[in-house]
Amino acid sequence: MENRLPSPLGEDILTNHLQGVKQAEREGFEAGVKRGRNALFWIAVLLVLSQTLISYARQELTLQFLGLVLFFGTFFAAMGFYTHKRPFVALLAGTLGYISLWVIDLACGYARGGANMATGVLVRVAFTIFLIRALPAARRLEQLKRNG
Repeated sequence: MENRLPSPLGEDILTNHLQGVKQAEREGFEAGVKRGRNALFWIAVLLVLSQTLISYARQELTLQFLGLVLFFGTFFAAMGFYTHKRPFVALLAGTLGYISLWVIDLACGYARGGANMATGVLVRVAFTIFLIRALPAARRLEQLKRNG
């Protein structure tokens, strides 16, 4: 009986296949994070535009309100950019910030007599779903980046 060494060709094929599987898995997670990132950018843009235009139309636009709207818009845009570095942390902070902003908006609407409390509910629910569905992909992508 001869001692045979394993064929390097067979090992190369297996290694290449495993690398291909890992790359496909990573691309899938990156696509999920990209959807969450895009949701954060859309939230930032729509928040600034809608609140500014609505306040201007009602002649209630003040410098303080504009500063507050720009602060929140900048927060969501910053979280969108931060998803490149730490996707899970950025999407979690963006999701919690968006839900908190929604609760504050509902409380303010209730304090004003319930006016316009249901405005944009479908859009808000859709954005919340996009953000929540991106969280598992962001978590796995961060784990893959950490483990190499």
